[in-house]
Amino acid sequence: MKFSFLRFAGVIFAAVTALVAGSGLSSATPSLPNSATGDAVTSLPVAPSPQAQPSWCGWTPANNGNSPGQVHVAKVNIRTGQGTQCDVIVTVNQGHGFIARCYVDNAANERWIHVTINSKPGWVIGGAVWYTWAIPQC
Repeated sequence: MKFSFLRFAGVIFAAVTALVAGSGLSSATPSLPNSATGDAVTSLPVAPSPQAQPSWCGWTPANNGNSPGQVHVAKVNIRTGQGTQCDVIVTVNQGHGFIARCYVDNAANERWIHVTINSKPGWVIGGAVWYTWAIPQC
């Protein structure tokens, strides 16, 4: 018996086709049930949009210290609020200067510093920075 690649491929194709047909699966465009009507729809569901930030993200406190400071770790994220759930505004390197305004201890017992960096307000985790003078609680 002589081996033929085309014959072998044809046998494999026929076997897969029979399996799909016997399983109730379709080789056509996948369809999903429409929960409103029970009809099938041929589009895939849309990925959920990113979760909204917590309410404290974007908060600018009224207290306003004025202590020069610097980043003392290799890199740190400056965020819109006092938690990693808040968006990153910018990432800065060690030695980058800022003005420390005030601090907040969050629910996770982390100290976050409200800063002005590159003329913009933001929040940085307290352990990543040092500042010259005492700053008020926000």
